[in-house]
Amino acid sequence: MSESIAGTGRRLDVHPGRKQEVTTLELLFDLVYVFALAQLSEHLLKNLDWRGVLETLVLLLAVFCVWSLTVYDSTTVLIRSRAVYPVVVAAMLVSLVMNTAIGGAFGGSPWMFVVPMLVLQFGRTFVARRMDVYEALRRQRTAVAIWLGFSSLLWVAGCFASPDRRLWLWLAAALIDLAGRWTQHPLPRFDRSELSRVPFDLGHQVRRCRLFFIVCLASGFLAVGNAMKRHLDEPLSVAVGLLSLTAIVCLWYIYFWRTAVIDGLVSGDSGPSANGIGLGLLVAEGQQMLAAGIVTFTVGMEVAVGQPRERISASAGLLLGWGPVRAPAAIYQKIFKKYPAVVEAILRRPERYNATLDELEQLQAEGKAYLYYPETMPVSNGERNAVRIQAAYEEGMQQARRDLPAIKEFLAG
Repeated sequence: MSESIAGTGRRLDVHPGRKQEVTTLELLFDLVYVFALAQLSEHLLKNLDWRGVLETLVLLLAVFCVWSLTVYDSTTVLIRSRAVYPVVVAAMLVSLVMNTAIGGAFGGSPWMFVVPMLVLQFGRTFVARRMDVYEALRRQRTAVAIWLGFSSLLWVAGCFASPDRRLWLWLAAALIDLAGRWTQHPLPRFDRSELSRVPFDLGHQVRRCRLFFIVCLASGFLAVGNAMKRHLDEPLSVAVGLLSLTAIVCLWYIYFWRTAVIDGLVSGDSGPSANGIGLGLLVAEGQQMLAAGIVTFTVGMEVAVGQPRERISASAGLLLGWGPVRAPAAIYQKIFKKYPAVVEAILRRPERYNATLDELEQLQAEGKAYLYYPETMPVSNGERNAVRIQAAYEEGMQQARRDLPAIKEFLAG
């Protein structure tokens, strides 16, 4: 049953502030962007130079501008009314056309990329504005359309330009779109503080973004698997491929089990939030950073699988290292942009930790320190099970009682 929002006359099946699970339609839409990631990786693999990197960056910014804004519009409106589901399906099909044209965007078919992209951006924004139940959201959609209008001039101009000029025109357009999203599309006389009072299902946005990262990892599995298939007669290539797949599993472990800072800030179980629009947009933007890391890492792994006996070039080495490292770094920099010292402390923590441990072990060897630490650690830093935490505490107490005489002897000496 749909419900009318007081004072608007519009009806939605689910109120924007109520908790809603991620729908299968949203997951189906996101699967289209597995193909986009594959296309971006293929474009970079075929153009493994700095121009190719810049072209891939521009295309990635464009594609994930569409994805990010669609996720936001879906969370607020599009998947909260079944009457709009056909629009989401149409957007999915147009997205598929856009993603198909990624490989020829800087070649002979720029229009096949730009036209679907602009249709998606303006069409989705118009539909969402028509369905919005809060005036603040309607004004925000208007601001989004105005910003898109400015960038669209450059996207269209790039289609008429030579490939060299197209790159710079499209880079400027992509940066305008990026700046608009990061600043929430400011306009004169538009009071964005009203958005903070609009109910927003932050938990839904976070859960969808986390599921999308699984989609990103799936694209990495497909790329590495295809590379291994082409070199099954080369045992070393297969071994490198298996190591690459293991690396992808490690990325999954890092991002889903060892990111206590991110989970603490944007819990996927947080439910509705009355001040979550800005954070919701930030979460969606973070997925763009993760996607960039996956694309570069995937290309690096494909190069390594295809050339296991050759010396890896500097560019391939950079791609292998930059992908998994840059993604979380970018998220930290975005979340703590006002506190650069916090970012620096987080990113350098492993280095400082190891250096401190080496110093302490040297002091112990010289008899100047007594190191006391758990013989076993049965819980992780994100453990929430009270029974396991209590068991770890009891184990620690037993070790402390056993080691107490040695500690007293050291202190007495």
